Amino acid sequence: MKRVVIILTTIVLFATIAMAGFNHSYTKMNWNAEPTSRDYIPAQLKLWMIESENMGCVDTVTLEPNDIKALYSSPKTLVAAPGAHNVIEFTGAMLFYDYRVEAYGNAGNNMTIKYTNGSGAAVSGTLSGTGFLTATSDTVAKVIPVAVAATAATGVENQPLVLCIASADPNGGADANAVGIVRVKISYRVHPSGF
Repeated sequence: MKRVVIILTTIVLFATIAMAGFNHSYTKMNWNAEPTSRDYIPAQLKLWMIESENMGCVDTVTLEPNDIKALYSSPKTLVAAPGAHNVIEFTGAMLFYDYRVEAYGNAGNNMTIKYTNGSGAAVSGTLSGTGFLTATSDTVAKVIPVAVAATAATGVENQPLVLCIASADPNGGADANAVGIVRVKISYRVHPSGF
C-alpha cells in the first residue's frame, strides 16, 4: 500500500512539474487546501486572462454609397447590440474614405458615433463631412471618445453603436455620380452592467 501511495505521489509531482514547464514564474501551490484548476495555471497566463477580460475588439464596417446617402435617415450600425446587461465602451475609430468618380453633395454636416440611433448619446467627437465626404481624393480621419454624461441605463445597455450625420442625408453630388465608400475600423470594449 505504501508503495502505491509513493508511486502516485511521484506521478502527481512529475505531472505538476510538467504542467508548470521551465523558466517561468508560477503561482505558489497551496498544498493545505483542496486544489483547483486555477492552482495549476502559470502566473503570467493568469495575468493575461485577467487583462483579456477588458481587451478591446476591433471591427471593420464598410459603408456602401447607399449607406452614405442614408446616414441621417438611417444611421449605419457599426457595432451590434451586445446583449442584455452589457454596455459597449467606444475606444476609437479610423475612417477611410475611398473616393470614386465624384464627391458627395450635401455632405458637409457633422458625423458622430452614437448609441442606438441619431438621437442617442454621442460617444465620439464630431467629424465634419466637409473635407471628408466632400473630398475629391482618398481621405483618412480619426475620431476619439468623448465623455458620456450620466445616462439612463436603458439608453446605453444592450444598445448598438451607429454612425450618423446631422441635419440631412448626403446625395450623389452635382452629377449624382458619387460612388465612394467608407471603411470604418472601430475599436471598443464590452462591459457587463451588473443591472
